Amino acid sequence: MLGRITNIKLFRRLQRFDKRSGFFTIGGPTLLVLFTVLVAGTVIVDKQLECKFARASSLSKRELTLREEHDEMLKMLSAVTPTDQLDNSVPLPKIEE
Repeated sequence: MLGRITNIKLFRRLQRFDKRSGFFTIGGPTLLVLFTVLVAGTVIVDKQLECKFARASSLSKRELTLREEHDEMLKMLSAVTPTDQLDNSVPLPKIEE
């Protein structure tokens, strides 16, 4: 019984304090907005960093693929006889000056 009376007194004091200052009336919604903005900002920044990492990973994979293709092409070209060493079956006409 005594605890209930002190709770009522405390509640009335808090009501009177809120009526004078508006601390709880304004503080509650402000706190809600603050946490909402904090969570939204965290999610947005996290998504941006995730996209940045995915883009960098994709570019590095593409560069690796291009490097492999380039190496394969160089290996194929090294097996081909250079044009100046080819024995052409059709003789080139000589240009007289």
